[in-house]
Amino acid sequence: MKKYIIVSNDRDQKSGDRLMFQVFARSKRGKAQAEKAAWVAGVDVLGVFGPSQRASAYALSLEPK
Repeated sequence: MKKYIIVSNDRDQKSGDRLMFQVFARSKRGKAQAEKAAWVAGVDVLGVFGPSQRASAYALSLEPK
């Protein structure tokens, strides 16, 4: 299983950072499954990042308004 990081357009009220979620997927289409799972859960998805793109996800989440 691979861990995907989902960066949301929604922001934390205290810090102002974008919310991040972790989703585990197993198939070849894991990134698409992670995005669909977040969408079903009501998350406003900005981006889905794979295991090797963790630094990019954190940088995007800390981007100012």
